[in-house]
Amino acid sequence: MSLVKYIINRLLFSVFLFIGVMIAVWFFIGFIPGDPVEILLARFTGGFEPDEIEQMRVRLMEEFGLNKPWYMQLLDFFAGIFTGDWGMSIAVDTFRVPVFDLIKVYFPRTLEFTLIPMIVVNLLAAKLGKYTAVNRGKKGDQIFRGISIMLVSLPAFWVALFCQYAFRVIILDITFGLIDLPVSGLFSSEYFATRVPFVTGFRTIDTLLMNRVDMFLDTLLHLIVPAIVFLFTTFGHMLRPARSCMLDIIESDYIRTARAKGTREKDVINKHAFRNALVPYSTFIGFNVGYFISGAAYVELIFGFNGLGAAIVGAFLEVDYFMIRGIVVVFCLINIFVNLAVDVVYAILDPRITYT
Repeated sequence: MSLVKYIINRLLFSVFLFIGVMIAVWFFIGFIPGDPVEILLARFTGGFEPDEIEQMRVRLMEEFGLNKPWYMQLLDFFAGIFTGDWGMSIAVDTFRVPVFDLIKVYFPRTLEFTLIPMIVVNLLAAKLGKYTAVNRGKKGDQIFRGISIMLVSLPAFWVALFCQYAFRVIILDITFGLIDLPVSGLFSSEYFATRVPFVTGFRTIDTLLMNRVDMFLDTLLHLIVPAIVFLFTTFGHMLRPARSCMLDIIESDYIRTARAKGTREKDVINKHAFRNALVPYSTFIGFNVGYFISGAAYVELIFGFNGLGAAIVGAFLEVDYFMIRGIVVVFCLINIFVNLAVDVVYAILDPRITYT
């Protein structure tokens, strides 16, 4: 089977996989304790008469379609996925705002500070994984293994808080104010009243499109510390599998054969071992993309970003069914397409792979 036919078959399979996952998620979310309508009424109906509260409850249930049978709500949910009508948020702060519009705002904010660290951490982990595997048991290997274990062991929220303190106090003092990076928010207070037109959703790009280099640089500075935190907290998770993949390849028979034939060690490592080690390592990358994006919640909450991670935390706290389902749709689509991309990368990295 050709790669093109394989991709088409995988896309068709992904449709059924997506439908199955969404059905399971829809039922699971329905079992979340709490009632969003009751939460709204409890916060806004103090002093109201019972009859008035009941009338408001009926109106809200009807407005959000929660009074329909479960199968009708499920059909509405699937119909809305493909039309962009993902329902309206029922949370207090975003009441009656379309979920699709909220995700269009939140998702680029999350990608803005996670995309570059995700690329950097995987390139760095692959290179260091090769180095530690080749120098197994030596001092360099022990140092980097210790660093990775330490980073995995440290609570992510603690790393974020420590970096905030380090850049706000320690580094500021030892550099005599030369390195003064912001540690909260997406932009400085002086730009609160400046409206940035929504074009791409990425503030760095949209500020350049409006020809505001000062706002672009300000946003870039605000992204540095969160990006560093994200890199630190994910590096340890990726170095260990990169090292393991490289070790498995180095111990393979064809590597020993290449060495026995007199091939230069540099060529054995770079041309034979490292290239083939990237194939299984790319699987770990695919599995962790969704984790990286969803795991950005702690960074967004601590640094005051209104991104996708912080949004789903808030949605669970307020039992916002529609927002939770919308974000899960995004995560599911990301994982499906990333894993499809990983399979395509397999064929590029290793032409011996055939698809049946």
